[in-house]
Amino acid sequence: MRCFSFDIRRSQKKRLINAYSNNTWMKKFPKTTLLTVMAVACALCLCISGPKQEANETQSTLETTTTMEEEQTKTEATTLTEATTATSTTTTQPVDMDALLQSCGTIANATSRDSCLRDAAIYAEDAGPCRLISESLSVDECLNSLSQRTGDAGLCGNITDAGQRDSCFYSNAVAKSNSTLCGNIGSEPSMLRCLAMVEKNVSICGRISESQTRDWCYYSLSIKGTEVSNCGRISDLGMKEKCVYLVLTERKADAQECFTITNVTLQSMCLYRHVERGKMNPDLCYLIKNESIRDDCSRDFSAG
Repeated sequence: MRCFSFDIRRSQKKRLINAYSNNTWMKKFPKTTLLTVMAVACALCLCISGPKQEANETQSTLETTTTMEEEQTKTEATTLTEATTATSTTTTQPVDMDALLQSCGTIANATSRDSCLRDAAIYAEDAGPCRLISESLSVDECLNSLSQRTGDAGLCGNITDAGQRDSCFYSNAVAKSNSTLCGNIGSEPSMLRCLAMVEKNVSICGRISESQTRDWCYYSLSIKGTEVSNCGRISDLGMKEKCVYLVLTERKADAQECFTITNVTLQSMCLYRHVERGKMNPDLCYLIKNESIRDDCSRDFSAG
Protein backbone atom coordinates (compact mmCIF):
# COMPACT_ATOMS: atom_id res chain seq x y z
CA MET A 1 0.00 0.00 0.00
CA ARG A 2 1.37 3.43 -0.94
CA CYS A 3 1.71 5.75 2.04
CA PHE A 4 0.27 9.24 1.65
CA SER A 5 0.88 12.18 3.99
CA PHE A 6 -1.08 11.88 7.26
CA ASP A 7 -2.71 15.22 6.44
CA ILE A 8 -4.98 13.98 3.67
CA ARG A 9 -5.55 17.04 1.53
CA ARG A 10 -8.64 17.69 -0.54
CA SER A 11 -6.95 16.54 -3.79
CA GLN A 12 -5.75 13.32 -2.11
CA LYS A 13 -9.18 12.70 -0.67
CA LYS A 14 -10.63 13.09 -4.16
CA ARG A 15 -8.21 10.49 -5.52
CA LEU A 16 -9.19 8.06 -2.75
CA ILE A 17 -12.86 8.58 -3.50
CA ASN A 18 -12.21 7.99 -7.21
CA ALA A 19 -10.35 4.80 -6.37
CA TYR A 20 -13.31 3.76 -4.21
CA SER A 21 -15.74 4.40 -7.07
CA ASN A 22 -13.73 2.30 -9.54
CA ASN A 23 -12.94 -0.66 -7.27
CA THR A 24 -15.60 -3.33 -6.69
CA TRP A 25 -13.84 -4.80 -3.65
CA MET A 26 -13.53 -1.42 -1.92
CA LYS A 27 -17.24 -0.71 -2.44
CA LYS A 28 -17.98 -3.37 0.17
CA PHE A 29 -16.92 -0.85 2.82
CA PRO A 30 -18.32 2.64 3.58
CA LYS A 31 -16.28 5.55 2.22
CA THR A 32 -15.73 7.04 5.69
CA THR A 33 -14.33 3.75 6.98
CA LEU A 34 -11.86 3.46 4.12
CA LEU A 35 -10.66 7.04 4.55
CA THR A 36 -10.13 6.48 8.28
CA VAL A 37 -8.21 3.26 7.64
CA MET A 38 -6.04 4.95 5.02
CA ALA A 39 -5.26 7.83 7.41
CA VAL A 40 -4.25 5.45 10.22
CA ALA A 41 -2.19 3.32 7.83
CA CYS A 42 -0.40 6.37 6.50
CA ALA A 43 0.36 7.59 10.02
CA LEU A 44 1.85 4.20 10.93
CA CYS A 45 3.82 4.16 7.68
CA LEU A 46 5.29 7.58 8.44
CA CYS A 47 6.29 6.49 11.95
CA ILE A 48 8.02 3.37 10.64
CA SER A 49 9.75 4.85 7.58
CA GLY A 50 11.13 7.92 9.38
CA PRO A 51 12.11 11.34 8.08
CA LYS A 52 13.49 10.15 4.72
CA GLN A 53 10.17 8.57 3.71
CA GLU A 54 8.29 11.64 4.91
CA ALA A 55 10.55 13.89 2.80
CA ASN A 56 9.99 11.73 -0.27
CA GLU A 57 6.23 11.81 0.20
CA THR A 58 6.26 15.57 0.75
CA GLN A 59 8.23 16.03 -2.50
CA SER A 60 5.79 13.75 -4.31
CA THR A 61 2.87 15.79 -2.99
CA LEU A 62 4.50 19.03 -4.12
CA GLU A 63 5.13 17.62 -7.61
CA THR A 64 1.56 16.42 -8.05
CA THR A 65 -0.27 19.38 -6.52
CA THR A 66 -1.27 22.16 -8.96
CA THR A 67 -1.04 25.68 -7.52
CA MET A 68 -3.88 28.18 -7.61
CA GLU A 69 -1.90 30.41 -10.02
CA GLU A 70 -1.31 27.56 -12.46
CA GLU A 71 -4.99 26.69 -12.40
CA GLN A 72 -5.88 30.33 -13.08
CA THR A 73 -3.45 30.45 -16.03
CA LYS A 74 -4.87 27.26 -17.49
CA THR A 75 -8.39 28.61 -17.10
CA GLU A 76 -7.52 31.82 -18.95
CA ALA A 77 -5.66 29.91 -21.68
CA THR A 78 -8.74 27.81 -22.42
CA THR A 79 -11.24 30.67 -22.33
CA LEU A 80 -11.16 31.24 -26.10
CA THR A 81 -11.36 27.52 -26.84
CA GLU A 82 -14.43 27.17 -24.67
CA ALA A 83 -16.00 30.23 -26.23
CA THR A 84 -15.44 29.08 -29.79
CA THR A 85 -16.77 25.63 -28.93
CA ALA A 86 -19.90 27.15 -27.47
CA THR A 87 -20.52 29.50 -30.36
CA SER A 88 -19.89 27.12 -33.23
CA THR A 89 -20.53 23.41 -33.54
CA THR A 90 -19.66 23.28 -37.23
CA THR A 91 -17.32 25.30 -39.42
CA THR A 92 -20.28 26.45 -41.51
CA GLN A 93 -22.01 28.31 -38.69
CA PRO A 94 -21.34 32.06 -38.29
CA VAL A 95 -18.98 33.17 -35.53
CA ASP A 96 -20.63 34.76 -32.49
CA MET A 97 -18.21 37.66 -32.11
CA ASP A 98 -20.04 39.07 -29.07
CA ALA A 99 -19.54 35.78 -27.21
CA LEU A 100 -15.85 35.73 -28.11
CA LEU A 101 -15.28 39.30 -26.95
CA GLN A 102 -17.26 38.73 -23.77
CA SER A 103 -15.14 35.68 -22.96
CA CYS A 104 -11.90 37.57 -23.53
CA GLY A 105 -13.21 40.44 -21.39
CA THR A 106 -13.48 38.18 -18.35
CA ILE A 107 -9.69 37.67 -18.28
CA ALA A 108 -8.08 39.86 -15.64
CA ASN A 109 -4.48 39.63 -16.80
CA ALA A 110 -3.87 42.20 -19.57
CA THR A 111 -1.33 40.09 -21.47
CA SER A 112 -3.57 37.03 -21.46
CA ARG A 113 -6.56 39.14 -22.43
CA ASP A 114 -4.66 40.62 -25.38
CA SER A 115 -3.63 37.12 -26.47
CA CYS A 116 -7.26 36.05 -26.31
CA LEU A 117 -8.31 39.00 -28.48
CA ARG A 118 -5.58 38.22 -31.01
CA ASP A 119 -6.70 34.59 -31.19
CA ALA A 120 -10.31 35.71 -31.56
CA ALA A 121 -9.35 37.93 -34.50
CA ILE A 122 -7.48 35.09 -36.20
CA TYR A 123 -10.28 32.61 -35.51
CA ALA A 124 -13.03 34.90 -36.78
CA GLU A 125 -10.80 36.44 -39.50
CA ASP A 126 -11.96 39.84 -38.30
CA ALA A 127 -9.75 42.84 -37.46
CA GLY A 128 -12.20 44.13 -34.82
CA PRO A 129 -10.68 42.30 -31.82
CA CYS A 130 -7.19 43.47 -32.83
CA ARG A 131 -8.20 47.08 -32.22
CA LEU A 132 -9.32 46.26 -28.67
CA ILE A 133 -5.83 45.11 -27.68
CA SER A 134 -4.29 47.40 -25.05
CA GLU A 135 -0.74 47.85 -26.44
CA SER A 136 -0.16 49.43 -29.85
CA LEU A 137 2.65 47.05 -30.82
CA SER A 138 0.45 44.08 -30.01
CA VAL A 139 -2.30 45.62 -32.16
CA ASP A 140 0.18 45.80 -35.05
CA GLU A 141 1.28 42.20 -34.51
CA CYS A 142 -2.36 41.12 -34.51
CA LEU A 143 -3.08 42.93 -37.78
CA ASN A 144 0.11 41.52 -39.32
CA SER A 145 -0.81 37.95 -38.36
CA LEU A 146 -4.40 38.41 -39.54
CA SER A 147 -3.20 39.79 -42.89
CA GLN A 148 -0.96 36.78 -43.45
CA ARG A 149 -3.79 34.44 -42.43
CA THR A 150 -6.41 36.00 -44.70
CA GLY A 151 -4.17 37.31 -47.48
CA ASP A 152 -5.67 40.77 -47.05
CA ALA A 153 -2.74 43.10 -47.80
CA GLY A 154 -5.02 46.07 -47.15
CA LEU A 155 -4.63 45.45 -43.41
CA CYS A 156 -0.91 46.22 -43.67
CA GLY A 157 -1.63 49.91 -44.23
CA ASN A 158 -3.33 50.11 -40.81
CA ILE A 159 -0.17 49.04 -38.99
CA THR A 160 1.59 51.95 -37.28
CA ASP A 161 4.97 50.33 -36.53
CA ALA A 162 7.19 50.67 -39.62
CA GLY A 163 8.94 47.32 -39.12
CA GLN A 164 5.69 45.41 -38.67
CA ARG A 165 4.14 47.21 -41.64
CA ASP A 166 7.09 46.37 -43.90
CA SER A 167 7.00 42.76 -42.69
CA CYS A 168 3.29 42.58 -43.52
CA PHE A 169 3.73 43.86 -47.07
CA TYR A 170 6.80 41.63 -47.58
CA SER A 171 4.96 38.45 -46.51
CA ASN A 172 1.96 39.22 -48.72
CA ALA A 173 4.15 40.12 -51.72
CA VAL A 174 6.19 36.91 -51.52
CA ALA A 175 3.13 34.73 -50.86
CA LYS A 176 1.30 36.20 -53.86
CA SER A 177 4.38 36.74 -56.05
CA ASN A 178 3.21 40.33 -56.35
CA SER A 179 6.09 42.75 -56.89
CA THR A 180 3.72 45.75 -56.72
CA LEU A 181 3.22 45.12 -52.99
CA CYS A 182 6.99 45.34 -52.52
CA GLY A 183 6.72 49.01 -53.49
CA ASN A 184 4.78 49.70 -50.27
CA ILE A 185 7.77 48.73 -48.13
CA GLY A 186 9.38 51.83 -46.62
CA SER A 187 12.84 50.38 -45.98
CA GLU A 188 14.83 50.26 -49.23
CA PRO A 189 16.93 47.20 -48.23
CA SER A 190 13.76 45.27 -47.35
CA MET A 191 12.02 46.46 -50.51
CA LEU A 192 14.91 45.22 -52.68
CA ARG A 193 14.99 41.91 -50.85
CA CYS A 194 11.25 41.61 -51.51
CA LEU A 195 11.74 42.23 -55.22
CA ALA A 196 14.59 39.71 -55.35
CA MET A 197 12.40 37.04 -53.73
CA VAL A 198 9.34 37.72 -55.89
CA GLU A 199 11.30 37.88 -59.14
CA LYS A 200 13.75 35.16 -58.01
CA ASN A 201 16.56 37.40 -59.20
CA VAL A 202 19.72 37.03 -57.10
CA SER A 203 21.37 40.01 -58.79
CA ILE A 204 18.94 42.34 -57.02
CA CYS A 205 20.41 41.21 -53.69
CA GLY A 206 23.70 42.80 -54.76
CA ARG A 207 22.01 46.22 -54.89
CA ILE A 208 21.24 46.09 -51.15
CA SER A 209 23.62 48.38 -49.25
CA GLU A 210 22.94 47.00 -45.77
CA SER A 211 25.07 43.87 -45.27
CA GLN A 212 22.77 41.87 -42.99
CA THR A 213 19.72 42.28 -45.24
CA ARG A 214 21.88 41.53 -48.28
CA ASP A 215 23.10 38.32 -46.65
CA TRP A 216 19.52 37.30 -45.83
CA CYS A 217 18.57 37.99 -49.43
CA TYR A 218 21.26 35.65 -50.75
CA TYR A 219 20.44 33.10 -48.05
CA SER A 220 16.68 33.09 -48.72
CA LEU A 221 17.10 32.70 -52.49
CA SER A 222 19.83 30.07 -52.15
CA ILE A 223 17.90 27.67 -49.92
CA LYS A 224 14.98 27.82 -52.35
CA GLY A 225 17.19 26.82 -55.27
CA THR A 226 20.05 24.43 -56.05
CA GLU A 227 22.94 26.84 -56.61
CA VAL A 228 25.49 26.47 -53.83
CA SER A 229 27.53 29.27 -55.43
CA ASN A 230 24.95 31.84 -54.30
CA CYS A 231 25.70 30.92 -50.68
CA GLY A 232 29.29 31.99 -51.33
CA ARG A 233 28.11 35.59 -51.73
CA ILE A 234 27.07 35.74 -48.08
CA SER A 235 29.56 37.71 -45.98
CA ASP A 236 28.68 36.18 -42.59
CA LEU A 237 30.62 32.89 -42.31
CA GLY A 238 28.12 31.15 -40.02
CA MET A 239 25.18 31.98 -42.28
CA LYS A 240 27.17 31.07 -45.38
CA GLU A 241 28.04 27.59 -44.10
CA LYS A 242 24.50 26.96 -42.88
CA CYS A 243 23.32 27.99 -46.35
CA VAL A 244 25.69 25.52 -48.03
CA TYR A 245 24.61 22.78 -45.64
CA LEU A 246 20.89 23.31 -46.30
CA VAL A 247 21.29 23.48 -50.08
CA LEU A 248 23.39 20.31 -50.14
CA THR A 249 21.19 18.32 -47.80
CA GLU A 250 17.76 19.56 -48.88
CA ARG A 251 18.11 20.62 -52.52
CA LYS A 252 21.22 19.29 -54.22
CA ALA A 253 23.31 16.20 -53.58
CA ASP A 254 27.03 16.89 -53.90
CA ALA A 255 29.09 15.32 -51.12
CA GLN A 256 32.30 16.92 -52.38
CA GLU A 257 30.86 20.36 -51.65
CA CYS A 258 30.41 19.36 -48.01
CA PHE A 259 34.16 19.72 -47.55
CA THR A 260 33.90 23.47 -48.26
CA ILE A 261 32.17 23.80 -44.89
CA THR A 262 34.76 24.64 -42.20
CA ASN A 263 32.43 24.03 -39.25
CA VAL A 264 33.25 20.43 -38.30
CA THR A 265 29.78 19.57 -37.02
CA LEU A 266 27.97 20.96 -40.07
CA GLN A 267 30.45 19.32 -42.44
CA SER A 268 30.06 15.97 -40.66
CA MET A 269 26.26 16.21 -40.70
CA CYS A 270 26.39 17.12 -44.39
CA LEU A 271 28.37 13.98 -45.21
CA TYR A 272 26.16 11.85 -42.97
CA ARG A 273 23.03 13.09 -44.76
CA HIS A 274 24.55 12.20 -48.14
CA VAL A 275 25.23 8.66 -46.94
CA GLU A 276 21.73 8.50 -45.50
CA ARG A 277 20.20 9.55 -48.83
CA GLY A 278 22.28 7.02 -50.77
CA LYS A 279 24.36 9.74 -52.45
CA MET A 280 27.64 8.69 -50.82
CA ASN A 281 29.27 5.29 -50.29
CA PRO A 282 28.86 4.15 -46.64
CA ASP A 283 32.45 2.90 -46.75
CA LEU A 284 33.48 6.58 -46.77
CA CYS A 285 32.02 7.23 -43.31
CA TYR A 286 35.60 7.36 -42.04
CA LEU A 287 35.96 10.75 -43.75
CA ILE A 288 33.57 12.28 -41.21
CA LYS A 289 35.59 14.29 -38.69
CA ASN A 290 33.11 14.45 -35.84
CA GLU A 291 33.70 11.23 -33.90
CA SER A 292 30.14 10.77 -32.69
CA ILE A 293 28.61 11.37 -36.13
CA ARG A 294 31.26 9.16 -37.75
CA ASP A 295 30.41 6.32 -35.35
CA ASP A 296 26.70 6.78 -36.07
CA CYS A 297 27.37 6.64 -39.80
CA SER A 298 29.41 3.43 -39.52
CA ARG A 299 26.87 1.78 -37.25
CA ASP A 300 23.80 2.85 -39.24
CA PHE A 301 24.98 2.31 -42.80
CA SER A 302 28.19 0.28 -43.09
CA ALA A 303 27.82 -3.35 -44.17
CA GLY A 304 28.58 -6.17 -41.79
